[in-house]
Amino acid sequence: MNKKNLLIFSIFFYVIPLVVAGIFHLWLTLLFILGVIVFGVLYHMHHEKKYLWADKFFAWALIISNLFIAYQGHFKSPYFWIASVFLVGALYFRSREREGYEIHHSLWHLCGALITLFCIFTYAL
Repeated sequence: MNKKNLLIFSIFFYVIPLVVAGIFHLWLTLLFILGVIVFGVLYHMHHEKKYLWADKFFAWALIISNLFIAYQGHFKSPYFWIASVFLVGALYFRSREREGYEIHHSLWHLCGALITLFCIFTYAL
């Protein structure tokens, strides 16, 4: 698998929280995840700036949604703490992107998907 394909493949980790958001009727979160998937794939496939703004918009919207649903779930243990561990991992991989963008950004996608999944669990379980 080449590096560009790794970036695109890693976005599909978000399919798991997408399905779980649907199961728990978190439609706005589902919409934001869908936007992350669609525009993330488009941006990483084509590297065109016209997709970057939408990719960033949906990423930030999902971050805010994650915070809101974790708050609504009263930061329930252990799910919120597990999400927090993956947040530390995401920030670490994001800080290392200059040393190997494709692998570190792919791991950022994985951590982001897991953060979203565990924030949903914080709210729904």
